[in-house]
Amino acid sequence: MVAPRLVNVVQAVDNTFLLIFGLSALLLLGITVAMIWFVIRYSRKNNPTPATFSGNFWAELIWILAPTLLVMGMFYSGWHSYRALRDAPPGAMQVKVLAHMWAWDFEYANGRHSPELVVPVGVPVGLSVTSSDVLHGFFAPAFRIKIDAVPGMTNHAWFRADKAGEYVIFCSVYCGVGHAKMLSAIKAVSQEEFDRFMAGKPAASKPDGRAIAEAQGCLGCHSLDGSVIVGPSFKGLFGTKSLAKDGAPVDRAFVAALLHDPAARLGKATMMPAYPALTAADREALVNFLESLGVKPGSAGQGTAGGGRP
Repeated sequence: MVAPRLVNVVQAVDNTFLLIFGLSALLLLGITVAMIWFVIRYSRKNNPTPATFSGNFWAELIWILAPTLLVMGMFYSGWHSYRALRDAPPGAMQVKVLAHMWAWDFEYANGRHSPELVVPVGVPVGLSVTSSDVLHGFFAPAFRIKIDAVPGMTNHAWFRADKAGEYVIFCSVYCGVGHAKMLSAIKAVSQEEFDRFMAGKPAASKPDGRAIAEAQGCLGCHSLDGSVIVGPSFKGLFGTKSLAKDGAPVDRAFVAALLHDPAARLGKATMMPAYPALTAADREALVNFLESLGVKPGSAGQGTAGGGRP
């Protein structure tokens, strides 16, 4: 039986926002009205002789207590929504979220990886968020989640999708030239469809190399038109001299080794992460895609040393 609190996470955040906004609007209205009244009531025309004032205990007491109660009320509401968002209910489905330049990787309890977060409708999902390189921000506005992805640290949040659909995920922290392209989605599906997804079915078509490159964030560092972004362009890359210390040419074996352990070929200073989540079929499709872009004279990738990711 799902606890009622699960339904109210988004509501708790929205209620806090509306409370603060409403109090701010009332204060603005009250101060504006009081200011206008004082300008008219105590103008020089109506009061040629300056008025004198003495201390007023009740006015001072109200002036101290009223702001204190307002601030404490806003704090309580904010703390309540914060705890509701961070404390995942017992039995929530756990998903590990790994951010890297410039893509998201979601790992499920059975070891399956996905570039998009697929979840069953009506099931609470706990998120363990971290980063493999720089600071990122996991931002799912539909569920009011905005949490930092910090290297070497794991942050937690949770949500529950009550309706089937696709909800966008942004990176909320500027993380480099591919920041604007660091998009993904939460796909809320039926339990039956989610079970098929977890089982790896259906597998009706072969993996699309270009789609894999886009999903893994490769095109945030590498162009397809010969221009240099962070790393060398994929256009005409095969057959050219690589950035490896031994100057090995870019071929199928080199790209496969690079995807497995880029630091071993490009050095520890490389920005390129490893891709352990890629299946053998996905890896082959990606290599085939790069090879299909051909080799053209003068189009050798000339990226910065250690830069980029295939």
